[in-house]
Amino acid sequence: MKALSAIAIIFLATLSQARAELIPFPEFYVSVETNDFLGKDRAKNALSVTVRVAKDSENNRDRTSVDVNCYQFSAGVRGFDENDRKMFLATCLAAKEGREFASTIVSPAITPRHIETTFESRQVDGAWRVRVIREKEVALFDPEEGDRLRTALDEARAGEVWFQSLLTGETLPEPTEQSHPPRSAGYYVVSKIGEVDARGFIYRVSLNCDSFGGDVTYHAGHTIEFGRGGSDWGSMGGSWPELLQNVSAAFEALKQNLEYNFVPEDRKFHVQLNGDTGEVDVTFARSDFFTDRSPVIGHVGETQLRQINVLIAEVPVREMWFKNHESLFFNHAN
Repeated sequence: MKALSAIAIIFLATLSQARAELIPFPEFYVSVETNDFLGKDRAKNALSVTVRVAKDSENNRDRTSVDVNCYQFSAGVRGFDENDRKMFLATCLAAKEGREFASTIVSPAITPRHIETTFESRQVDGAWRVRVIREKEVALFDPEEGDRLRTALDEARAGEVWFQSLLTGETLPEPTEQSHPPRSAGYYVVSKIGEVDARGFIYRVSLNCDSFGGDVTYHAGHTIEFGRGGSDWGSMGGSWPELLQNVSAAFEALKQNLEYNFVPEDRKFHVQLNGDTGEVDVTFARSDFFTDRSPVIGHVGETQLRQINVLIAEVPVREMWFKNHESLFFNHAN
């Protein structure tokens, strides 16, 4: 508890010396869902509408965005740009009025770069529905989804203006109809605390938060990053606290002139004490997600382990700040 208090004092003192910023962290990513597409009975016939704000100190870039996605489509072809949204709203209106309607446009995508999208208003099993077709995939919506989309977009756009004012202002702005924290059940956060170079990989610690389960839940994020700056770049999340426990145990073995060799049941990593170097050699297995399946190898010294633990100790302090400032990022939807 004393250690946590000391960290909090140092953290607050550092903030007081910096330029006054409403979000006083060099790197963070926040995403707020305004259409509750995962709500009860809606996941199969709703669009995701999110407003995002991010700050990236490495690239010296702040950014905001509003995105609409249909998760009934495959990855790479889920996005709805402005033209898709307008066409979707027009099709929903036709369905509400009981009119047949069909139109095909070319939409931007990730893979492939462009894709044809057909919007249809037609009767399905005796009820007017909206069909959106991309290649062989079909998403089916109730006509009322158009009204929900319009409301969610208005909320997200007001949220984006609000987030832009948080990035550039030094005093808290007054909420207005055109600029306010978006109404939502919660938010998603990744706030990087720091990273440590382990000669072969980077160990990154962050505060993470999500509300996908219905409650706003905070936890420490542990990520292994490798190949930075090259074509082989990648990152892996996992049960890395277990890794750190074994690295710490290896250094205890070193003090007793003992060997240490550990592989967990899932074989995702290998920890081995190197008596010659006084370091712990760590090997990670890459999953099928990566084209290159060769292992990632790094070397952790006692100094690096202490640095990682200092970052982890800051997680409760960062969590306290976000809990106390949730109202900057979203208003609880009724």
